[in-house]
Amino acid sequence: MMFNLQHCAKLALKKYSGSEIHRAYYVKHYMMGAGPLLFHEPVHGVDVGTINVFINMLQKLID
Repeated sequence: MMFNLQHCAKLALKKYSGSEIHRAYYVKHYMMGAGPLLFHEPVHGVDVGTINVFINMLQKLID
């Protein structure tokens, strides 16, 4: 729900749009819970919804 991927949960990754693939990578890094993260151009070429998801994820990581 946090990453707005519930509508494509049963799809293969190759059927995701470019923005949905970015969100899937955000989920991967968020769930790893590792130390410092580095995202290179995380919002380049994605839709507004994905930008909002990324900002919300960063806020959760800061908290």
